[in-house]
Amino acid sequence: MPVAVVTGGSRGAGAWTNAPPTGLSISALAVSPEFTGHVIAALGADPDVLTVSGRALIGAELAQKYGITDRDGRQPPSFRELMQVEPANCQGRIER
Repeated sequence: MPVAVVTGGSRGAGAWTNAPPTGLSISALAVSPEFTGHVIAALGADPDVLTVSGRALIGAELAQKYGITDRDGRQPPSFRELMQVEPANCQGRIER
């Protein structure tokens, strides 16, 4: 799960060297270690977890599914949305 994780008081420091298309800073995308842990715990507790077995999952999308927010109340955006990437199993079939 590619994600910028901040520890301690580092949120807000730094910016992308090559800014994402939306121009967001890394502080807008960064999540706490607890956020990732909550996402993993929710996925592990999901009785239907085997339906996503073998897939690459995006933490921000799982957080939206399970209603998880970071410790500051934010839900980070999905990198798939930021980079306008379609899931491999849906390419060419997504209505926009």
